[in-house]
Amino acid sequence: MDNRHSIGSKIQKYRKLKDMTQDELSKQSGIYLSTIKKYESGERNPKPDQLQKIAEALGISVTVFLDYDINTISDVLSLVMKLNEQSPLKYLLIRIKMATISPAAYT
Repeated sequence: MDNRHSIGSKIQKYRKLKDMTQDELSKQSGIYLSTIKKYESGERNPKPDQLQKIAEALGISVTVFLDYDINTISDVLSLVMKLNEQSPLKYLLIRIKMATISPAAYT
């Protein structure tokens, strides 16, 4: 399953969980109905700003649409940078990181 289909499936899943029609999602997000249908079918991949509008219309975080394949420290840093760009979790992540580093690491 490719990422476009995965995102489209998630859009559809969360829309149905909210008991919304495609038409209602279209109106609440300000995105054309035909575009919503293309996203859900995997025919098109939403741009980040469109995905944000959909997430807001559904009342969820945009991050639920994203898949993260974390295998290396570089992957973790990339994820943190993405989260930092779109969320105030920055300080929470730093606190978690600091809490998990042993005091011996500072000496």
